[in-house]
Amino acid sequence: MAAKSITINSLSVQDSNFITDTIIYRNNPSKTLNTFQKNRNDGFVLQSQYYTEKNISVSGNINCSTEADLKTKIDTLKEAVSGDDEFNVDIDDAGNTMRFTCVLESLSIPEKHYHITNVPFSLSLKCQPFGKMTTAVTSTNSITNASSIPYSVSINPTGSLSPKPNIKWEIITGIPTTPITQVILNNITTGDIITVPSLALDAVGDYLKIDCDAMTVFVSHDGGEEVAIDYSGVFPSFLIGNNILNITLTGGGASFSILQTISYYPEYL
Repeated sequence: MAAKSITINSLSVQDSNFITDTIIYRNNPSKTLNTFQKNRNDGFVLQSQYYTEKNISVSGNINCSTEADLKTKIDTLKEAVSGDDEFNVDIDDAGNTMRFTCVLESLSIPEKHYHITNVPFSLSLKCQPFGKMTTAVTSTNSITNASSIPYSVSINPTGSLSPKPNIKWEIITGIPTTPITQVILNNITTGDIITVPSLALDAVGDYLKIDCDAMTVFVSHDGGEEVAIDYSGVFPSFLIGNNILNITLTGGGASFSILQTISYYPEYL
């Protein structure tokens, strides 16, 4: 494998001292399957399945000019992977940074008598099952005078795992003739619909935000704090590839503009 940039808890292990030659991270995460045997028949019935963890292996050499410097570099590596908290492992992947959240499973430094200023090392990391890019993908669209008329937009998520985006509608110009009292988001592709009623968006800066990852719905008025609000339906799921979304506003009238923002971090198995 060609040398690629990698940092472990912000420590670069691909530089003049840490020379990493092997990074195994493309394997699928481990999966748990819950099944039961068919009654008096061949085969089984799948009840549920979920990913549990991903294992990443990193190995290479630590090269230094003096034995004292080697000791310092080894201590620095141990410090980076020690402690009780999870840490980030960032790996360059085709010019993008893929981030995994990990804990140390083992660190091996199999030194021999001739290892005075250099030693091999290998790390085994237990990680959360999915990696994600460190830069969000954001799609923005302007909805103008779309009261009671479905507004259609497409989103084309990348990655190998369905994203859970943050979706926001904010009045950016004009004052609606009547308050916007309801927003309906319908993912035509997946058939998922969420309806947020009992709104009163009627001024610049008012917004509604749906977080599909945290499964929360918040509204803000007049620059105030976000307040949780009830909804009906389900948080929309998204497919990798093209998704067609219909957004319907109730109320609003004319002469206003809403900025719709859909933001997510591509995730990978």
